[in-house]
Amino acid sequence: ALGRRCEMASRDYAFFGVTPQTSASTAAKAHRRMLRKAHPDTGGSSEAFHEVQEAWGRLLALPKPFGNAPEVALVHTSLFSFGWMEVS
Repeated sequence: ALGRRCEMASRDYAFFGVTPQTSASTAAKAHRRMLRKAHPDTGGSSEAFHEVQEAWGRLLALPKPFGNAPEVALVHTSLFSFGWMEVS
């Protein structure tokens, strides 16, 4: 199970064009870029859009998924806008 999880994480990082060392803000920008590209209103499909969301969810489920920054939490700020907030 752990090997499969590591394989999925590697694939998800590659999907967004980031690495575990990427900063949280850069990763969030990559996520938004992929959402815009995959959205049905911009030439994508609902399947592609959901694939982006699922991959992002798997990365966020990892302990400390991005960089050596302080612990962060994903904060929902609007329907398609997310931001990072430091958690103490």
